[in-house]
Amino acid sequence: MRGCIDGRMRHRDHRFEWTRAEFETWARGVAERFGYDVCFLQVGPEDVEDGAPTQMGVFTQVSEQVH
Repeated sequence: MRGCIDGRMRHRDHRFEWTRAEFETWARGVAERFGYDVCFLQVGPEDVEDGAPTQMGVFTQVSEQVH
């Protein structure tokens, strides 16, 4: 991401930071293991090159079909 120094956090309160791909891979794995669908949303104003400053995963439980 532009403006970030490699290996440093963007904010002192951050415990870790993931790329969008890392976050999506993790979230899809969790969703699959626990029976959820997940969709991804951008949070904040989107920069043309870098996208939004943060991302969000919305998990929705997949209902079991009753026969």
